[in-house]
Amino acid sequence: SKAGGVAGVAVPVPSATIDDDVPNRVLIKYRNTQDAKLCFEMMNGRAFDDRKVAASYSNEWDFTRAQQGEWVEAAPAIQRVDLPGQPSVGL
Repeated sequence: SKAGGVAGVAVPVPSATIDDDVPNRVLIKYRNTQDAKLCFEMMNGRAFDDRKVAASYSNEWDFTRAQQGEWVEAAPAIQRVDLPGQPSVGL
């Protein structure tokens, strides 16, 4: 991967109760935080077939559930926080 080492990928299938206009989810687990951040920065806002990617960070629990096929709701919007002496990070 251009963003570093991928440790896993999960693509949960939406149930029949999920509206057709709800975007699909792809969860990618990276081996370290730096690689995950690089992927976020590369993919967030990128367009494919006139559809824009809305990247977000997730947690281990949601990734495990998605791997098992459970539909996982979208993560809340990421807020950028500037810390003194540190680069901007997504929280």
